Amino acid sequence: MNPVTQTIEAIVKTIGTEEFENTGDVKINREKLDEFCTNFDYKKAKYWMDDCPIDLSWMDEQDKLAFLFVFNSSSFSYWNDPEWKAEGYEYEMYRGTWNMLFALNKAIKNNRQLLDPNYLSTINEEELGIILKGNIKIPLLKERAAILRELGKGVVESFNSDFNEVLMTANYDAIEFVKLMVSEFPTFNDSSVYKGHKVCFYKRAQLLASDISNGFTDLSNSDKLTALADYIEPMALRQLRIFEYSPRLAHIVNNKIEIPSKSEMENEIRIKNVYTAKLISKRTGLTQMQINDALWNMKSIISDIYKHHRTRGCNY
Repeated sequence: MNPVTQTIEAIVKTIGTEEFENTGDVKINREKLDEFCTNFDYKKAKYWMDDCPIDLSWMDEQDKLAFLFVFNSSSFSYWNDPEWKAEGYEYEMYRGTWNMLFALNKAIKNNRQLLDPNYLSTINEEELGIILKGNIKIPLLKERAAILRELGKGVVESFNSDFNEVLMTANYDAIEFVKLMVSEFPTFNDSSVYKGHKVCFYKRAQLLASDISNGFTDLSNSDKLTALADYIEPMALRQLRIFEYSPRLAHIVNNKIEIPSKSEMENEIRIKNVYTAKLISKRTGLTQMQINDALWNMKSIISDIYKHHRTRGCNY
């Protein structure tokens, strides 16, 4: 079973479904959820990268696999005032994710060593800073470099410098792959404690599994991946009025006040994000990851009055 599903279900069972949905800083409006499921446009449930303005088609299969590992190791926490924008990025569509894809793609076209785990195992902050050069210094640059070093060193020492061997070790199973990434690469161990209970989110590990299954090779049990505990999806759920924030949380989010990582408030947002996507999945018959992608793709139509919560960290 997916540890994310397992730990969140245990929390809901302990608290009780009705109390879980209707108390705390985030309440789930079942009426609005039903309304969304009834009117949902299934065409919007497409793989998130299908809207990507960056052309990655020039890569061969092995390059693409390595690229997905590198990207998902360094893609997180873009928010800032002003937002980081990669040098040379001129596409009309702005997202931090697109900027990261653009910067990595450009660097690899110039020198493919970024896809070599031996190079990654020694990459430093200065080198990565050149690759991710932009209008401002990207947040958490030091941490991104450390994560890439961990990735490179782990693949070199445990998987014969071969990204594909990570998949083979997991028997090309999405859930086993997520568990392997979490155990072998500690910075992918995205978990916390909520009301005395361990909760797993595994955002980047699950996204990597989904990206591999969509862009490289099919992984079994990819339909068991959950939605991703991100900061875009809660913003979409709030605009849809499925999420109702308490006055306290609304004030914090609306005024861009940072919420501490692993705090009870942050955990509640993330847990109810995943939980709600599962409810929608059951109603629509789509996978939780398809629901996740549909909500993430709503970013371009979310009103400016709806802000995302701000938590600085490497998990999302």
